[in-house]
Amino acid sequence: MPLKAEIADHRTASALTGRGVSLWLGGFFCAIVLANLALTYFALRTLPGGVLENSWDASQNWNQRIAASRAQTQRGWSAQASLRAEGEGARIDFAPQDRDGAFVPGLLVEAVLEHPSDRRADRRATLRLDDKDYVGLIADAPAGDWILQIKASLDGEVLYATRNRISLRRGPAKEAAK
Repeated sequence: MPLKAEIADHRTASALTGRGVSLWLGGFFCAIVLANLALTYFALRTLPGGVLENSWDASQNWNQRIAASRAQTQRGWSAQASLRAEGEGARIDFAPQDRDGAFVPGLLVEAVLEHPSDRRADRRATLRLDDKDYVGLIADAPAGDWILQIKASLDGEVLYATRNRISLRRGPAKEAAK
């Protein structure tokens, strides 16, 4: 008989009651609601959305982009471009060369430092002619991964365009020589 009493006491101590079920069910739904709120908050705070303003217009311009790329290839131009940290910004050097390796002066050169996921962080600069290259400064360019897009045009026609993924790094500050 004492054995049955112990079993009966054990069963009543671990029995699931209506109150326990309500607490578990309420806790589960509270966790789901909190997770949804957190995910909504972070989704709205991060990426702003699509990269294209209008995907239809972009698709209609595809053939023109291919033709421009072929014309650039036929022109035979090449270019050297560099980006380096300078103060809180970045310096862009761009040296276009024609088919014979001669520097090409007289161009309007525009550069865009594009953030890979946030258009609001893009930085723009118009490069100016300086000896044998075009130079521009982009103020307030934080270190990180970027896409550097450079377009060189003459009389409104883009003659050379390049788009490259780059990393802008800032080294430790160096002490001035004494």
